[in-house]
Amino acid sequence: MNLNLKKRISPHFIVGEVVKTCSEGIDTNIINNARRLAETCLEPVRNRINRPLIVNSWYRSRKYNAQVGGKRTSQHIRGEAVDLRLDADCWKIQLAQLVPLFKTYADYDQMIVESSPTAHWLHVSHTDRHANRHQYLQINTH
Repeated sequence: MNLNLKKRISPHFIVGEVVKTCSEGIDTNIINNARRLAETCLEPVRNRINRPLIVNSWYRSRKYNAQVGGKRTSQHIRGEAVDLRLDADCWKIQLAQLVPLFKTYADYDQMIVESSPTAHWLHVSHTDRHANRHQYLQINTH
């Protein structure tokens, strides 16, 4: 698929962010899933905080997902999940602001706070394959 990395999938998100870590195997369905995630979850929050949400990882091919230790059923494979970077110095403050906004304004499937010894991120997903579950989880990988 020929990708225009600067093409907008929503007012504040572009294709380049969707394929930031991987573009192998991307297709129109994945871009459409990413668009729905941006429109139903990311944009409502982005509009309220009035500053960028920084994408760490969005779409992943099955191969790349396995390389980074992702689950075989990861929603990243369909473009239905995004990991947002949280700043090392103020990640708890960011979460205190972002989590209530996602809970109130986003139709999310899962929202997972993930932490490792060196990084913190917020996983947000949306699907149209079933009713979104609005699951909120915290996972420490250390």
